[in-house]
Amino acid sequence: GGWKGMMERYPLLPTVKMMPQAEHPRQVATPAEAALPLILALPRECIAHIFLHLPPSSISMFRLTCLECAAVARLPWLWHELCVHIWRARSKRFDIDPTSVFMQRLRRYRQLVRLGPAVWSRWLHPATDDGLIAYAGSDSDTAFSRTVGVAIPSAPLPAWPFGERDAHTVQYFEVRVVSGGALSRVGVGWCARSFPSRGTQLGWEAGSYAYMGATGHTHHRSAGGAAFGPSFSTGAVVGSGLVSVCDTGAIFYTLNGKLVGTAFTDVPDPEALFPAVSLHSAGEACQFDFGVERSDEAYQLSTPPRCTFAFDLEAHVRVLHEQARRASAEALRRAAVQNPAAVVEQPHD
Repeated sequence: GGWKGMMERYPLLPTVKMMPQAEHPRQVATPAEAALPLILALPRECIAHIFLHLPPSSISMFRLTCLECAAVARLPWLWHELCVHIWRARSKRFDIDPTSVFMQRLRRYRQLVRLGPAVWSRWLHPATDDGLIAYAGSDSDTAFSRTVGVAIPSAPLPAWPFGERDAHTVQYFEVRVVSGGALSRVGVGWCARSFPSRGTQLGWEAGSYAYMGATGHTHHRSAGGAAFGPSFSTGAVVGSGLVSVCDTGAIFYTLNGKLVGTAFTDVPDPEALFPAVSLHSAGEACQFDFGVERSDEAYQLSTPPRCTFAFDLEAHVRVLHEQARRASAEALRRAAVQNPAAVVEQPHD
């Protein structure tokens, strides 16, 4: 009875030491060793709740402590719960291999955290510590001068790791226009890796796509462009998404958190395109936003990360998911009408 009896019954208490460690070193469990049997005896919902408050690195370390811990860390339902909690993904497809899904999305997320602008144009000032990109040309540059500054990320943009997944791969970024400068010749879009060295406006030549601030036009291999949406300048937040299906893609744009529309379809080789911003008048400056906070704390992923986008990308991805599901169902229906014997029932999410 008393205090000593309570400690014997509840070895989880960190102060448990029934005898000097020097006399019986192998009979005294550490607090972690004493707590392990109790943790393993908990309902799995409780174990999942404990793991939801740990960063992935801690789960990996826990897995290495003993065979029982390794068995817990390999349980599929645990990683399914982590996918739901951290990546906000609820698809039943994660039941196939939720551990691989979690780790794949973790790699994408960490790539986003470390992603920064790579200024490869002599017409741009070097990016500042906070990612500010500014035009380095003069007031005398005309629209057709080959003095355009184009910046792209330091690495390819990974697919957005949050929300549902489907046959679609969605890459998305936003550009915050800090200053529209003298003429608001800010262009936001996509280009090939080698494009920034050309010194030409984004979207005017092959291998590039753009939405221009001064006119609201979209451009692809065209200096005149096509009417698309509102013009934009200082203070605007312009987003662009590349939706890839198989070997083709479609590019949509957002402005100040609202969808403007799809500007380009049947985009070839979408995996070869980089997010890009072009500046071409004095005083223009902007910043990339890849949707996650760039810090060591964010890299560790100890809590569900906060999205920094102005646009609700995950809601848009759900719309794409539903559109794909309906299109698939309609294709099956038409196939059934044309050739009922050849149709095999497809699993549903």
